Order: sequence, then structure tokens, then C-alpha cells
Amino acid sequence: MIYKVQGISFPRSGHEIVWHALRQYFQRPMCDYGSVLEQPDYIWARNHDFDGDFPMVQGLRHVIQYRSPVRSITSNYRLHAMNSQKDSLTHWRTFMDKQIVAWKRFAHKWLIDNGLDACLLIPYERLVRQPHATLVELFSFMSDDAIDEQRMPSEGIEPRNSLDRFPYYDEEVFAYIEEQLATEMVMLAIPSFKDEDSV
Repeated sequence: MIYKVQGISFPRSGHEIVWHALRQYFQRPMCDYGSVLEQPDYIWARNHDFDGDFPMVQGLRHVIQYRSPVRSITSNYRLHAMNSQKDSLTHWRTFMDKQIVAWKRFAHKWLIDNGLDACLLIPYERLVRQPHATLVELFSFMSDDAIDEQRMPSEGIEPRNSLDRFPYYDEEVFAYIEEQLATEMVMLAIPSFKDEDSV
């Protein structure tokens, strides 16, 4: 049996990697964005829950993707700057402050306090460092069938958007971000941006 699954991800946490892997493994189209319950022809849809009001549905399987705050926020800023054509230190700091609030809200709603009865958490760091084991866990969560190794994605997963090349790289600012989210990072065992395990 293959289950319908709602993907929820904080931006820049590997949702596109998972989307492509699901398409390859299950050999069927996946909804790029929305609610899977509103998509009768799809088994998967993902949503960023930007406003914090996307519904949790008990009985529906959820996959939650997240990433360390510094790396997800800086990566998301790069995308924001490209799409909006607005890029300056002032824009970055304004964006950063809003994203700190959004990351904290996302962490509490979907990772710490969600109360869902069928939920799989996928940190970006594990997806990149242990792709095969993580994808096996994901596919097994979505289907009762035995894993078919011949359909497993064979390509490795490379981290994207090196922090070293961020245009406003500032370790004091990054430390400030982590200070604001220190409680959540400890609860979720998320590595600091300076740790070797952080990607």
C-alpha cells in the first residue's frame, strides 16, 4: 500500500531533493506545492507553511524537513534576493529578523509541539550525509512494500549554497541568529553553523 503524504519544509531544507527522489522511486508525478488532500491524483504534495496556518491533519502522514537556521536563512535570502532583485545589507538584516521569527514558529509547530500520530522528521544534514539510509526511511514511511533497490536514486546529494560564499558573511551575525534560537536548536540537536556536521 502506498500512502498519501503531506510534505512540510522550512525553505531551503532539501524539499526539491526529496521531490525528485520520490518521482524517480515511485515512478509517478508528485505535486510540487499545495495540500495533498486537495490533489486526488497525487500521493505527495509539499508546503512551506509560510503564514503558520497550514492545517495539521491527524491520520494523514506528514514528512517534515528542516535545516540549521543560519544555513536555511542565508540560503533562503539568496533566493529572495534573486527573485525580488533587492539585495543589500539592509535588506539582508530585515529579512534575517523576519526569518528568525518564522524559523522559531516552524520549529515549535512542526517539530517540537506537533502531536501528529504519523510523522517523519528529516533534517537536511542527515539527508545530505546519509542519503541512502534517509531515503529508505522515507520510502518505507510512504509505502508498505519492500524497498526496491533498483529504483533507489543512485546519485549522491551535494550540499548547496556554501555559507563561505554568502555575500554578507559575518560570524557575529550568525552567532546572533543561533542565540535567538538556542533553545530550539538544543531540543532538536541541530549543529551550529561552525560544526563539521553543519551543511
